[in-house]
Amino acid sequence: MEIPKDLENILLAEKPKQKINLPQDFIDGKMYYGFSASDTDYVINSQKEMKKVEGLKENGLLPATEKLIDPLFPTIEIPSYSNGRMNVQLSNTYSKIIKYLKRYLHLRNDYELDLLTTWAIGTYMFRVFRYYPYLHLSGEKGSGKSTTMAILKPIVFNGEMMVNSSAAVIYRSITLRTPTLFLDEFEKQSSRISESYKALTDVLKTGFEKSGIVKRCAGDQYIPQKYDTYCPKVIAGINEIDDVLADRTIKIRMDRKTKDSTLKRYIITSEEEIEQKKIRDELYFIGLEYAHKIHKTYEAINMNENTNLVHLNNRRFDVWSPLMAIAQVIDQDDMSLQIVSKLIELSRLNVDDMRNEDSLKNESVILATFIHELINGVYDSITPVKSPSDSNLLRFDTDDVLKEINDQKILEQKVSKPMLSRLLHEKINVRVKECYHPFHKKTKRMYEINVAEFSESYATLTQ
Repeated sequence: MEIPKDLENILLAEKPKQKINLPQDFIDGKMYYGFSASDTDYVINSQKEMKKVEGLKENGLLPATEKLIDPLFPTIEIPSYSNGRMNVQLSNTYSKIIKYLKRYLHLRNDYELDLLTTWAIGTYMFRVFRYYPYLHLSGEKGSGKSTTMAILKPIVFNGEMMVNSSAAVIYRSITLRTPTLFLDEFEKQSSRISESYKALTDVLKTGFEKSGIVKRCAGDQYIPQKYDTYCPKVIAGINEIDDVLADRTIKIRMDRKTKDSTLKRYIITSEEEIEQKKIRDELYFIGLEYAHKIHKTYEAINMNENTNLVHLNNRRFDVWSPLMAIAQVIDQDDMSLQIVSKLIELSRLNVDDMRNEDSLKNESVILATFIHELINGVYDSITPVKSPSDSNLLRFDTDDVLKEINDQKILEQKVSKPMLSRLLHEKINVRVKECYHPFHKKTKRMYEINVAEFSESYATLTQ
C-alpha cells in the first residue's frame, strides 16, 4: 500500500506524546509540578527546567488538562531553587511535620503518627508509585476523625475536604486538581445498594492505582470520556467500609480524647497558617529533590526477598511499599529516626487486625445468610409471623430459630438461646421482641426483622 507523500511527511514529523498531569507528575525519572505566574501556566521539574504549559507539546508532553486550577507551588522560592540556594533535607522536614502533628493528635499507637507523617510526605510524590494507600479513620462520633483531617489538610498536596459529594464531583476534581481528598462522614453517603453509591465506589476502588480511571458519557453526543481517579484519599466514618475498599486502606482506629489530655486544641490562627504554609512549601522542594531517589528505592523493594515484609500478601504489599520506600530514604538521612522499623511493626499489627476482623465477619456472614434464607422461606419448619401494623416486619419464634441453627449446625458449636440472641443482635442487629403469636395464641419472644433494612445490610456484608 502506498502512503500519500503529504501524509507520510506528517506521520514522520509527528512526535509521540506522553500525557503529563499538570499539578504533579513523574515522567522519565523527573518530578514535575505546575505553577502560575502573570496569568501564565508553567511546569518545573527536578532537572530545574521550566516550560510554559502551552509549549509542552513541542517537548513530547501532552497536558491532561488545559490549565492549572489554584496551584499552590511557592513561586517566590523558584529563583533560590534554580540557583542552587534551596537546601532541604527529608529527615528535617519529617521532624517538623511530626512535631506539628504531636501538638494536636494522640493515637492508640505512637507509630501511627509516623505513618501519618510519612503518608503526608508521599502525597507530594504519589505519582512516583504504581499504588498509593488510602487511610481509613474509624471511630465513634467525637473521636477526632474530622479534627485529624482538618490538621492534615493544610499540609498535604492540594488538600480538599468533601462531605457527601457525588462520584461526578470527586472524579472531576481529581482530573482537574489531582488533590489529596478527605472524604468525611462517609456513613452519610447514599444507600449502599443505590446506583450513586456504586458509582462512588467505582471511583474509590480504581483510584488506588496510577492507571485508575472511570468512563462516563459527556456532552450532547454522549461521547465516552475518561476521568482520572488516582490520588491520595482519607476516608473517615463511624461504619465499616466494604472489603474491596478496605483492602486498599490502612485503618487507624480513633478514640475520644481523655479528660486529662494535655493536647493543644486545634484552632486556626495566623501563626498556624504560617507554619502550615512553610511545611507545604518545603514539601514541594522535597519532591523535586527526593522523588527520583525514592522511586529507585521503591522499584528495588522485593516482597519475596525482604524477610521483614513476609507477613504482607500481594495487596498489602502494594499498600505498604510506597511508605516503606519513603521511610528508607528518611532513615538514610537520619538513621536515629528508625522509621522503617516502626512502619514494619505497624504493618504487622495492621495485618493481625484485619485477620481478626475477617474472623468476626465470617460469623456475621454465616448468621446473616441464615436470616436471609429464613426470610426467603428456605426453612419449612419455621413460619414467619407478619406484623399487623407494618408489612415490612417479619417475626420468628426464638425457640424455632434456635432449634434450626443447632440441628443444621449453622455455627461451629451449639449455642444457648441467650448466646444466640446476643450474637444476632451484635453481629447483624436482629432484636428480640415479645409479640403475640397467632399460632400459639399467646405472647412469645420472637426475633423481629425489618426486611428492607436487613436486605441492605446483607448486600453490604456479602458483596
